[in-house]
Amino acid sequence: PVKIKIGDQNCLLIKSPYINGGDFIAMGDAANLLDKEHFILQGRIDRVVKIEEKRITLDEIENNLLAHQFVSNCCAVILEGKTRQIIGVALELKKLGEAFLRDHNKTELNGLFRQHLLQYSEMVVIPRKWRYVKNIPINSQGKILTDEIKILFTNENSDR
Repeated sequence: PVKIKIGDQNCLLIKSPYINGGDFIAMGDAANLLDKEHFILQGRIDRVVKIEEKRITLDEIENNLLAHQFVSNCCAVILEGKTRQIIGVALELKKLGEAFLRDHNKTELNGLFRQHLLQYSEMVVIPRKWRYVKNIPINSQGKILTDEIKILFTNENSDR
């Protein structure tokens, strides 16, 4: 007697007499409804990711980076690595961060951010790829264009 439907942001909603008093509940996953009984999962809506059995939200990574004095804006995304998923981050630097990058190098700046994030998370969920951009791409509604962020990581030389 389980029923399914799609809600806001293509969120999978499930209704069962065994949970939540028989009301529909949001599963936190985007899905494409094929018919009344079948669907295809399309990834998480809530930005929770699981890397090597560790759960973390991409929002948590972004918030921790935004607390750093060098970062004015950032966006974390999931990337397909050679053997597993990895996290990539695009960062918009404040003037202080730009000065550090100019006086040092990208490897040192990456290391600085890794050390900063290790205060909050385990090494396994620390981003593996970093891109420094002038502006995080957004649409006319002010939403970050994550597909454009992911494109930054397709060419290893597109660092800035």
